[in-house]
Amino acid sequence: MDAESVGAGLPAGGGPTPALARADSGDDASRALSAARQASVRLAHLARRMATPRMSQVPPELRDIVEAHRDYHPRADIGALVHAYGVAERLHAGQMRRSGDAYISHPLAVTEALAELGVDTTTLIAALLHDTVEDTGYTLDSVVEEFGGEVANLVDGVTKLDKMRFGEAAEAETLRKLIVALARDYRVLVIKIADRLHNMRTLDFMSPPKQVKISRVTLEILAPLAHRLGVSVIKRELEDRAFAVLHPAEHARIAAIVDEFTAAEQASGLVAGLVARLRTGLVSARIDSEVAVRASHLFSIYKRAQERARAPQDYTDIVRVLVLVDEVTDCYAALGVIHALWRPVPGRLRDFVATPKFNMYQSLHTTVVDDSGRSIDIQIRTLAMHRLAETGIVARPVGPGADGARLEGLSWLHSLLDWQEDTIDSDEFLESLSSDLDSDEVLAFTPKGRMIALPSRSSPVDVAYAVHTDIGHRAIGARVNGRLVPLHTRLRNGDVVEILTSNLPGAGPSEDWLRFVKTSRARVRIRRRLARQRRDAAAGLGLPEGAEQSGRRAGTAAGGLAGDTVDGLDGTFAAPARLLARRGVPSLAAVADDEAGESMPVRLARCCLPLPGDAVVGFTTHGSAVSLHRRECGNATEVDADRDRVLVAAWSVPDVKTFPAEIAVEAFDRYGLLADITEVLSETSVSVRAASTTTSEDRVAHARFTIEVTGSEQLDKVLSAVRRVGGVYDCYRVCQTQASPAADPPARAAT
Repeated sequence: MDAESVGAGLPAGGGPTPALARADSGDDASRALSAARQASVRLAHLARRMATPRMSQVPPELRDIVEAHRDYHPRADIGALVHAYGVAERLHAGQMRRSGDAYISHPLAVTEALAELGVDTTTLIAALLHDTVEDTGYTLDSVVEEFGGEVANLVDGVTKLDKMRFGEAAEAETLRKLIVALARDYRVLVIKIADRLHNMRTLDFMSPPKQVKISRVTLEILAPLAHRLGVSVIKRELEDRAFAVLHPAEHARIAAIVDEFTAAEQASGLVAGLVARLRTGLVSARIDSEVAVRASHLFSIYKRAQERARAPQDYTDIVRVLVLVDEVTDCYAALGVIHALWRPVPGRLRDFVATPKFNMYQSLHTTVVDDSGRSIDIQIRTLAMHRLAETGIVARPVGPGADGARLEGLSWLHSLLDWQEDTIDSDEFLESLSSDLDSDEVLAFTPKGRMIALPSRSSPVDVAYAVHTDIGHRAIGARVNGRLVPLHTRLRNGDVVEILTSNLPGAGPSEDWLRFVKTSRARVRIRRRLARQRRDAAAGLGLPEGAEQSGRRAGTAAGGLAGDTVDGLDGTFAAPARLLARRGVPSLAAVADDEAGESMPVRLARCCLPLPGDAVVGFTTHGSAVSLHRRECGNATEVDADRDRVLVAAWSVPDVKTFPAEIAVEAFDRYGLLADITEVLSETSVSVRAASTTTSEDRVAHARFTIEVTGSEQLDKVLSAVRRVGGVYDCYRVCQTQASPAADPPARAAT
């Protein structure tokens, strides 16, 4: 709690409050009661003032933190901060970090980073205590008793996130909980980001594999989250440190380019000359301002070079000029001065003052060409906007309440919260979160003027699902700025998008949509809709669960297995074709309605691999045997016109206990996925005889397994079990149609 709230309502000089003054007009008892109340208030206020330590009484380890905190909160309750430090130091006594430093150095470093951002006292206290409940015998009840419920809630939030530590899946589930925690109190994430910052600064003491793992999650998730909250000062350092670990050669190359540019600029003075001319122009226009040159951080230079497919080579790649003014009107006045001095580059003016970014960032951006023909990026903003650009949500919390701890105003957060509820698997959530965060933003509008923030290169389909899931499921076309466009059209800032819908059966999502949608909300809901449609179609045909009649779907599954093949897993896997050729498809006796009423030798068709319990149909082959197919098999349909060859068959399996079946799995790719699927298959008492997998560009894994089952009933149980594996969003039985159903000679079984 900050000192501003302590003794609220007391007038200057410690006199009675208005409420207490009215009590003086009563009798002696009232006056005595009033005097007692006044004395109690004064004594309590004096006790608080006396409890606030002088700087000389603050522990040396805490003084830099206190000084930084007082710069933003001059009347902060330093006594509570000192007390929290004493508790943390006592509880962490004897604990050491991998670096050899005392463990208390970690919460101190986290707290100092937050103090420099300007967070409130409550957040600093929670930062000092953030590891106590997890790593010591300290309890949340003790936190509530000593520091209050608000601090306890923050400590509890950080502790719950840090408990999720079990392999690759841990980071996904931790981050999923992190997003949910954001809806309650943004300060939990701010503490977590500062915690990761210090861990990145001391990463050298970790093993190389651990460094890579931590850096990857930092670069893909935590740094983008810091960017979304606007905490750029931490985001930049997180990115550069992770960049150095994950891409050391590129990091060194970019650093060398920046060093060369710096040396060249010192020799030429081109940028310095431009800055001097700009300052003169602003003074002449009577605009109070500060002008500075800022170098882009290394990772941003690297990303820009990747986007432009060329090495950094001009000023816009490496530096930008920053103009700070007092008032919003001065921003536009300064822009006029700049455009009067140099020629602006068409299409490069961006007004984020009138239309702030998703993280509340405000600034005017322009690019001009100097007298030597070089392009220079210039940014203009007020001092208040600059603090907001550096510290984001810390500088201007949004939402109800005095502390602004709930992020009611950030639309991107609401979008994440919305679709994470529809995403069962944490790894699916992690993959989608990474995709959403690692992108710039485009602002689109509905015909009624509603603004929708989307990742760059989004399509009208993304808009449809952002408006409502039902709109996306019924979309058939779109108008952008009044013109009919394909659904895969890439949107630009300011586009007005109208979605055309239909209730006809052919409307709504298709597999093609997954290739161009950008938002996680759209991607997740399209996949689930398609999976449900496949199951509904199979159920409507009276097929076993997971059966699939669509030739297009079968072709997709087969085509997806043309890549990496997993052979020899657990010493039992082989390619399905080799397996069937080696073992042979089981033959059995079937009762066929021939004219003599006698049993005929039959074989199971390799194209659909029928199982006991399936609805089957047989037809004679050229060798006077019977080829047995599932009724929904495409090959069986092709010969249906030749009624003389079709027989009504019934199962009779006197000597065969198991049968081969092929299943296809579609899932979000993650570490350990194949192992988890095969473990489930083992638990369902089936033998895996072959497997092959491949992963598409959007990290969707396609796998095909040949398994041994007793019949369709067991296969249904297998399909249901595999669908419950983390990351799997569909599992179905494969029917691979062949050109000539009677081409294979029959295999005769003993009868």
